[in-house]
Amino acid sequence: MEKSNTLKRFFVDVEDTLIFRTSRHDEKTGEPVWILNNPLVALMKNFRAKYPDALMVVWSLGGKQYAKRWVKQIVPNLEIVALDKRPDTVSLIRKNDIVIDDDFPFYCIAKIIKPNELSNILF
Repeated sequence: MEKSNTLKRFFVDVEDTLIFRTSRHDEKTGEPVWILNNPLVALMKNFRAKYPDALMVVWSLGGKQYAKRWVKQIVPNLEIVALDKRPDTVSLIRKNDIVIDDDFPFYCIAKIIKPNELSNILF
């Protein structure tokens, strides 16, 4: 088995990556209606099954609690860390990590994979 410090890690943004905004709004709350990126959720589950000890992060510029809300709603049974996406948390990324994001605002040592490029991911 690989040492834990050499395992790839998995980082996923929330809006327009894990979920996509629709043009609809909830009639009761007025909140936007979101649709789930099902291929990405499947990829996350496959990654967790293959690498049960690897770090998986879902993060957002909207903050840790926002990311945590979506993790609990979408993949409550996967062990995933929710974080605020900021320069200091982005420093967790290593060169060979998997980073999936529609619009990454910071320098990143790893290749940023767009949500429409999921078929290019190997692990």
